[in-house]
Amino acid sequence: MRAIPGRRGLVGGLGALAVLGGAAGLWQVTGHPEVVAVDAEVSMLVNLRSSGPQNSALISGPLTVIGGDCLGLSYPGGALPDEEHVLLFPHGTTAAPGGQGIVTPGGATILIGEELSGGGGGREIEQGDNWILERWPTAPRGCLGADEAAALSTVEPLPAP
Repeated sequence: MRAIPGRRGLVGGLGALAVLGGAAGLWQVTGHPEVVAVDAEVSMLVNLRSSGPQNSALISGPLTVIGGDCLGLSYPGGALPDEEHVLLFPHGTTAAPGGQGIVTPGGATILIGEELSGGGGGREIEQGDNWILERWPTAPRGCLGADEAAALSTVEPLPAP
């Protein structure tokens, strides 16, 4: 599976947020994070189950394969040139039939190249940082090479203009 170039997207406040380590209020997490195979070559990272109030920023853009084997967002030539963001999908996200995208916890299908929108927060990933591997020990290499991680507490398809 190859990345499909997408349109320019927006990650609202992604660089300025640091909400992945915790959130406002009584936020609870249970279960284990998962690496879910989308097809034989591509996987996605799925977060723990969470509940309670959470800080959120708008995260949107085209669903893309980054690093050759990880679902994320990429903005070549856009507002965030050459940056890749690994997406940490909400608990309950599954692979779409045929291995071409995801099915959200609410049942919507988002295919690679289609725009998505969600609430979440971001974390910059420094070179040599083991933050992803500590949580997803079997994460594919493409996820590890991302510039930022964007944790989604909600995700849905972005309606076409």
